[in-house]
Amino acid sequence: MIESKFFKIKKNQKLIEVYKSIEKNKIKNKNLRVAIKFNKKGNVDGIMSLGDIRRNIINNPSKLIYSLLNYDPAYININEKKKTIIEKNIKKKKIKNISDIIITTKKKFLDIISFNEFFNNFHFSSITIVGAGHIGVPLSVFLLEKINSLALFDKNPKSLSDVKKMKLPFYEKGLTKILKKKLIEKRINFINDLNSINSNIYIICVGTDVKKNKINNNNLIKLLEQISKRIYKNCTILIRGTLQVGFSNSIAIKILENGSKLKCGIDFYYGYIPERLVEGDALNELKTIPQLISGQTDECLKRVQAICNFFFPKTIKLKSCAEAEIIKLATNSVRDLNFAFANEISRISNIYNLSGFEVIKKANQDYPRNNIAKPSVGVGGFCLPKDPFIFKKLLKNKNDGYRLSVSREVNSLATMENLKRVIKIKNKYLKNKKIKILIMGISFKGTPETIDIRNSVSLNLGLQLQKYKFHNVSFLDVMGKKIKDRFKLKIKLCNDKDLNKQDIILLTNNNPLYKDIVYSKLKNNTKAKKIIYDFTDMLDENLCSAIGYVYKKL
Repeated sequence: MIESKFFKIKKNQKLIEVYKSIEKNKIKNKNLRVAIKFNKKGNVDGIMSLGDIRRNIINNPSKLIYSLLNYDPAYININEKKKTIIEKNIKKKKIKNISDIIITTKKKFLDIISFNEFFNNFHFSSITIVGAGHIGVPLSVFLLEKINSLALFDKNPKSLSDVKKMKLPFYEKGLTKILKKKLIEKRINFINDLNSINSNIYIICVGTDVKKNKINNNNLIKLLEQISKRIYKNCTILIRGTLQVGFSNSIAIKILENGSKLKCGIDFYYGYIPERLVEGDALNELKTIPQLISGQTDECLKRVQAICNFFFPKTIKLKSCAEAEIIKLATNSVRDLNFAFANEISRISNIYNLSGFEVIKKANQDYPRNNIAKPSVGVGGFCLPKDPFIFKKLLKNKNDGYRLSVSREVNSLATMENLKRVIKIKNKYLKNKKIKILIMGISFKGTPETIDIRNSVSLNLGLQLQKYKFHNVSFLDVMGKKIKDRFKLKIKLCNDKDLNKQDIILLTNNNPLYKDIVYSKLKNNTKAKKIIYDFTDMLDENLCSAIGYVYKKL
């Protein structure tokens, strides 16, 4: 019961009288925490903790308790959804002195909770997501399933504007519908000035970058420096973007401690919870993929675990932030290595006029010790092209890092090698002819669907082919217009009705819809030679040959 938590002060009571009554009541009620004065309307007028009563009674036993009460206690009005207790009532300069918090509606006293209870109840927390991009936006709408509101920060006003207008530079299944609902409900507070934020939880969705083949932590360092000036006792800082191994311990903690003048693990908490979701299905995987959680100290890990267990259904507790940093980079590096191995097999097979797909398929067939990946036109996207490079240089010792980053060299060369293969087959069958080439797929991958063109090998291959004067290159993509308009691409789009006008069709994207388009729209070719180059191994060679096409695959 609420009444068991407080002692109601009577008019003109002396401090000693209140103390004796409380001590008498505490024999029956161990939950008793504070003395409260109510006004005529039944609202809290003033409050005094048991500790303050004991400290004051030594020198002022006969003093009226009314004169010693805190008449401006910290409180939460649960009807106020736009502003939280952190933003309105607990200021940086006062937070260390708060022991109890009053919970009210506009007209009624509801409860009293301790400061620790408040910080462990994430419904009352003020959360800021830093970075309105591929990681931050899906995470924001996911967290809003459990809390009423949060802040979304980005230093680029256009990024925030695009989110408000739902003009996202990526596609996530089901995201726009949920985002629209949250925007209508005004549950996202858009901010591009960190100085206006007083959050107690920051989730940083920005990480280590690679620019011009050099590791770049500048953006992340600047963000941490800014946030360090905003944090106060009991704040939690979580990083979600990719980190160089050793960044948490060697850089992040030092910046946060120096800027805040607080001690990590004692005054504030730090953790690394790397994002490792497949782009296009992030909202589903946030519910199903275990979240890796780590903390700088044991106390940090307890705090991080409490937060993540509140929001995520599955977590995996790690021994250190370094372990999380290694796992994140290892996950993408091994995928890049697998694809590089497959592309090398395909390259060697092609020298002997063999299909890499067929060689690998037969090598894997009924042989449980083989699980060789399929070759591809190249490896794109944001993470795989950079993470092996980041993994190569540890902050502790840059010469002892990941030694298999040769996968980057192999996969980077794959697109140009496949360009040469297309030119070679064109010259063999369509020599001295201005030809039409169709690239099926613009985004960097086909499943799950995305409009992301970062490091897209399909787009790169098409742009390289455009440089040849005898080529008329166009693109077909199920989200083609959206991609072209969103990124202002200078490319020619066509639809499935133009399929039969093409001399060469390059199937570079593994979206199964392209297989359906080819099978349903492609007519018998009875005139000049036409070619299908299948970089996905989705089409049937016999069927393509039967309708008069030269069929080639990796």
